[in-house]
Amino acid sequence: MKQVQEPSERIGRLCRNAEAYKTPGTISDEEHAMIKEVILLPLLQMLVERDRKHFADPACTRQFAKLYEEQAIKLWSVIQSDLTALRKELRRREIKTYLELKDENGIRYLYTHRGYQSRMALSWNLIRAELQVRKAEYGSMLTPV
Repeated sequence: MKQVQEPSERIGRLCRNAEAYKTPGTISDEEHAMIKEVILLPLLQMLVERDRKHFADPACTRQFAKLYEEQAIKLWSVIQSDLTALRKELRRREIKTYLELKDENGIRYLYTHRGYQSRMALSWNLIRAELQVRKAEYGSMLTPV
């Protein structure tokens, strides 16, 4: 039986602190941050999965490759639990995200919130920088072996 993990402290705090604005068509800063996380975390998961596959490859000559692979699996699980908590919270707040465009400039998401629509665009440079920050944060959560 698969054990359900609690979301990380940062994601839990984000979900707890986000209070919906009552003004129609507006979202709070916390909700904006939650939407950004929902966009970035699947990309981070893809990076972690790519690394896991690299370390699982028998041709990988890195020392302690099996250890890195196990850590990547744990990291993927933590990210998945955070993503699940964020999606659940956004669903509760009636906020939905849809991939609108992905091109050489970046990605653009359409999100709907309480009957209103808006867009969030992220350039690839911003995405790379944000993913580096998140990778370091999630990496620091792992217990040293």
